[in-house]
Amino acid sequence: MEIGFKTIRVGPPAVYQNIEEGSLMLTGDINIVDLWFIVQYRIKDAKAYLFNIKHVKRAIKDTAEAAMRQTIGDRGVDEATKIYAQAYEQDPNFFNFLKTLETYQQILPKKTLVVVPLESKFFKYLTPEAVPEKASSKKP
Repeated sequence: MEIGFKTIRVGPPAVYQNIEEGSLMLTGDINIVDLWFIVQYRIKDAKAYLFNIKHVKRAIKDTAEAAMRQTIGDRGVDEATKIYAQAYEQDPNFFNFLKTLETYQQILPKKTLVVVPLESKFFKYLTPEAVPEKASSKKP
């Protein structure tokens, strides 16, 4: 799924059209970026995919845009992320992933299916062995 752009011709050379509605985002330091990205997803539960959400592609697009906007908007808090990581002996990427999941909980309906691709760098945080022993025993 393309976000921020549309492929007009595959090519070579490929031709793309900018879709500013989804591509312009405000960064944490008040700059504007024109961001294009592709969302790939895998369906794990076909029944949930077909029956739990009315407009699946729209939900995936909205969720991906919200996550990207939070990531881009939080660029001013990178230092806070590093401090958090040092204090809790966690990977800074884990903190970003956790904040993204919290955003999903706030903006998505309760029966929403969150899709994390196997190829995602965040998928590793969803397995029990991914939680370091020190981190799992600490409480913030």
